[in-house]
Amino acid sequence: MSKYNREFKLAIARQCLSHESSRSISKRLGIPDRYIRYWAQVYRFHGHNSFIKRKTPCSFEDKYRILKTMHENHWSITYTSIVYNMSSSGTISTWLTQFERFGLSGLQPKKQGRKLKKTKSKSPLSQLNK
Repeated sequence: MSKYNREFKLAIARQCLSHESSRSISKRLGIPDRYIRYWAQVYRFHGHNSFIKRKTPCSFEDKYRILKTMHENHWSITYTSIVYNMSSSGTISTWLTQFERFGLSGLQPKKQGRKLKKTKSKSPLSQLNK
């Protein structure tokens, strides 16, 4: 879950685009000004459709297509995340790191959640003694 909800980001982005500096908003609200500048850029690009959460996680194909487009067009990670309406540029940065380390397999979805604990099964002989 995001630290800041969609409505909050939209409101801050509108304030920034109404000629209030990101630095003054940052000081007033205690939010890093780089967040505010990013939110304003996303809002400028996508308008009211900014920061809409995806219903499903990005598939392997989506991740590969986004990274390939970024590479072919010589886009920065930040610009790519703005174009694809991502909540932050950190997501694409993580994908790129995984791709550079592990190749295409690094883009495969990972299982979510905790690993199951291995429980010791009782031996069949101990159950006979009961």
